[in-house]
Amino acid sequence: MGADCGSVADFLKFSKLGETYAPVDLESGESGFRVAQDGIETVFAHSGVSMRLIAYIEFGDGWVRGNHYHLRKVEHLCVLKGRLEARYFLPSAPKDVLVVTLCAGDVVEVLPGCVHEYTSAGFSAALEFSPQEFSAKDTIPFNVEKV
Repeated sequence: MGADCGSVADFLKFSKLGETYAPVDLESGESGFRVAQDGIETVFAHSGVSMRLIAYIEFGDGWVRGNHYHLRKVEHLCVLKGRLEARYFLPSAPKDVLVVTLCAGDVVEVLPGCVHEYTSAGFSAALEFSPQEFSAKDTIPFNVEKV
């Protein structure tokens, strides 16, 4: 699927981590779980494919990250703490923006060709992972005025 066909929703898959410690669920294709005990959090995120890139990302209040798309990288973002306002659109239709609020436990898979931008509301943290190796040439900056 190219960046010039379909709608932005065709480039995204949203899921939610379970709230119960259930390792067996990972074998059945569930996206994982997030549990807290005695103030310590445990997060298991599962995409069903091997990962070549893993990044831990922190956001300060109002920080913006993203404003780019990838040519071949499939990006998974799992929100660990806080809340992010996510904006998604296609380079061919920058005014057709899908805005979603992501909270702790939300996971989104972003396919190549979809511009993504995340703005935090307070301190937030996320885990980014991808089955493709990192390549700086694969990240295409794309800034437009917010609509």
